[in-house]
Amino acid sequence: MLPLTIPAETSIPSSEDIISKFRFRIHGERGEALRKYLKTIDFKALAYACTLATGKVEVPEFSLSNLGGFNAIFRASFGDGEDVIIRVPLIHTPGVMSSTVATMSYVRYLLAVPCPAVLAWNDQPDNPVGVPYTITKMASGISLYDYFGTPDDAEQTHIFVDLNYHYTRLLEEQPF
Repeated sequence: MLPLTIPAETSIPSSEDIISKFRFRIHGERGEALRKYLKTIDFKALAYACTLATGKVEVPEFSLSNLGGFNAIFRASFGDGEDVIIRVPLIHTPGVMSSTVATMSYVRYLLAVPCPAVLAWNDQPDNPVGVPYTITKMASGISLYDYFGTPDDAEQTHIFVDLNYHYTRLLEEQPF
């Protein structure tokens, strides 16, 4: 049974504590505006959303993983080793998040293209978390960035053939 609320005595770091551990490469007015925006995130509400999305009863530990591509990427780590990724758009454009979620779900379930499963999302800026967000499963495996230091030519060819297969699935004529 999931908790209905996160207990008041639960220790969740403030947004200031979470974002202060990240090394920002954006400075000046833009950097300050970005920090101010990220400080509006209610991590207690986000912890509750993560527990509901995953079915966990423990409170995750948050970290800011990356900034870029018009998004802030947070990682919520649970004690059992299962992590989820939270994407917070830095620019709210109505309809973009719902379209992204629909596309991810479509390619994952109907085209069988490997894509992280969307567990929860809310594209309204006035939701309890304070910002629009998507919660997805963490993609399994090793990133290509980490892997490409070691593969030989045959392994690289295999990787690109596999990627090509998935890209061509996206280019096929769709039923709509």
